[in-house]
Amino acid sequence: MAGLGKRFADQNYILPKQLLAIKGKHLLDISLESLIFENEDHLIFIIRKDTNLEFNIGEIIKISLCLTR
Repeated sequence: MAGLGKRFADQNYILPKQLLAIKGKHLLDISLESLIFENEDHLIFIIRKDTNLEFNIGEIIKISLCLTR
């Protein structure tokens, strides 16, 4: 989910696109559920510092990964 999400911002969405919900699920969760995890898999997420500070995305990713695995 790269990019600034400018098109969402232009439509007055406040949350980053990873946290937008479709049918009650965050886009982040939908993306993670589409992956097949193996025990030794490591995922690397690159998060904009300002977005992480404002929305705490890093913690949300940790929670989503725990729930997905």
